[in-house]
Amino acid sequence: MTIFEQIRDLLCRQFDLDPTAIEPQTSLLSLGIDSLAALELAFDVEDAFHIRLDVSTDLRGATVQDMVAVIERASAAGATPATA
Repeated sequence: MTIFEQIRDLLCRQFDLDPTAIEPQTSLLSLGIDSLAALELAFDVEDAFHIRLDVSTDLRGATVQDMVAVIERASAAGATPATA
């Protein structure tokens, strides 16, 4: 399972979303994810992928592809992402 697919599944579970509504270019704002929800999502991403995000990471206004890039960078920095 790709990182995108894992993120899509996480978003669907956490926010009760239709998976067909989520593409790489989909913004979190368009999914109804506000700044507080984005902060909670960052913690959930850390748990799901077994990574620690940089403290400057801000998912507000991010796209799903932005999230993929953040996870890839965090993984490359030494953490190992979860695999399905």
